[in-house]
Amino acid sequence: MANGGTVVLPQQNKFAPLAAFFQNLNIAREKKSERKGFAQDVSGLQQFLLQQQQSQDASQQLAIARSLSPEQRQGQPGINFPAAPQFPQAQSQQGGQLFGNLLLQQQQQQGALGLQAARPVTGFRIEKQLIDDPKSPTKFSVVQRNQTGQVIGTRTATPKEVREGVVADVQTGLSAKDKSTIAISQSEAFNSRKIVKDFRDIESQERNIRIALKKSLNDATVSLGPSDQVLITALNKITDPGSVVRESEFARTPKGVALLNRLSAAITKVFRGGVGIANEDRKAIADIANEIFVGMKQSFNTVFDEFDTRAGKLGLDKDVVFGGIKRFDISEEPEEPQDGQQSITATNPQTGQRIQSFDGGKTWQPIR
Repeated sequence: MANGGTVVLPQQNKFAPLAAFFQNLNIAREKKSERKGFAQDVSGLQQFLLQQQQSQDASQQLAIARSLSPEQRQGQPGINFPAAPQFPQAQSQQGGQLFGNLLLQQQQQQGALGLQAARPVTGFRIEKQLIDDPKSPTKFSVVQRNQTGQVIGTRTATPKEVREGVVADVQTGLSAKDKSTIAISQSEAFNSRKIVKDFRDIESQERNIRIALKKSLNDATVSLGPSDQVLITALNKITDPGSVVRESEFARTPKGVALLNRLSAAITKVFRGGVGIANEDRKAIADIANEIFVGMKQSFNTVFDEFDTRAGKLGLDKDVVFGGIKRFDISEEPEEPQDGQQSITATNPQTGQRIQSFDGGKTWQPIR
């Protein structure tokens, strides 16, 4: 109180703490929503860029296909054109800024490409044309064309142009550099095929079985347990039911089903250190592995022929595509018995190699 007056204290808003709480809660929610929205924006942008890349890849494949003659296009794989990429809607402020920067960058790139395309074509359009000169069988000429494609001049290609691969093949429209890039890509595609991967696994396991069989039959001084474990483990990997290819190949060997049923009780003994299986079973395992291996050679050849045909039509270096791998000559495989003859299989005691007879054991030939 001053000069007899009354001091009036300011009224406190009893809801102020509650209002501050809700304000902080809304801020936290907005931050959480911003983080969630930005994560969605990043995911959407990645999907958009992936679709753009797929569209560009399809356009490049189309350009290659258009450069081929009708005969060369035969047997080429079809081109899968993805759906047109849709630019995502921003779900956050940071995402909107990110989208804006990307759009600006792409517009600038398109403008630069458009300006470059608008320039008149006055330089040489390099084409590989072999000059008929016995003294220089690898000399090439360079053809200069105008905007309409008419030849207006020729000259001899420089060693640098030939060496750097800028000289194009008139048959395929591809430069040596293009062919090298495509050959490497085809090699990666070939090696990634499931049939090729499965074949290499089976080839390795079949080899392990032959080694283990030879050791178990010829070396009486060693325990058979480890060799039998190798045999059964390798057979299990070869007949992996998760592989459609292996399962289909294994279905061609009905005696394999009977063998597996017979081995089911012995497998536990083998891995516990017991004898488990007899020599007859060991030989049967090698027979089944070899039959599956032979069947897989046919599947391997099918894939090999597909890539071999494409490499031939595009003029690719097959040593690069296949890495020196050759097609299997399955005509050398043992033929089926004729006129009701029953085949007999056995194991060469000296080498451990599986052999087969179609004349009651008079003559034998190796099972490849």
